[in-house]
Amino acid sequence: VSEKIEDSILTQTIGQFPNGVQPDWRHVYTSPILGRYPYHPAYLLAISQVREVDRIWQLCSFSDEAKRHMARTILDKWQSDGRASGAEEYVRDVWDTAREKTESNPKAIISVADLASIHNE
Repeated sequence: VSEKIEDSILTQTIGQFPNGVQPDWRHVYTSPILGRYPYHPAYLLAISQVREVDRIWQLCSFSDEAKRHMARTILDKWQSDGRASGAEEYVRDVWDTAREKTESNPKAIISVADLASIHNE
């Protein structure tokens, strides 16, 4: 039996947690056959959201500040309702906002101001 904690792109982006707040890590079961498998279905959604954020950041350019803002917003949503579903709509709305902005200007960089227009923040 072993335990390993890995940073996701969200924790790498957030960097230091503000005001000495410590992250609330949860156990995830790892199997050579199944791979990473959370004990609770909500964690499956969180893992999926992290992967989706990674894809969004690969497809559209975000400022570093916008990435930090987005990562903190997702973390806040996960922690405020104790489930990952609270961030699902936010991630989808960020994708819609980024896609709309980059359709008219493929070199556009998504800023915190762009993310602030998302109403479910």
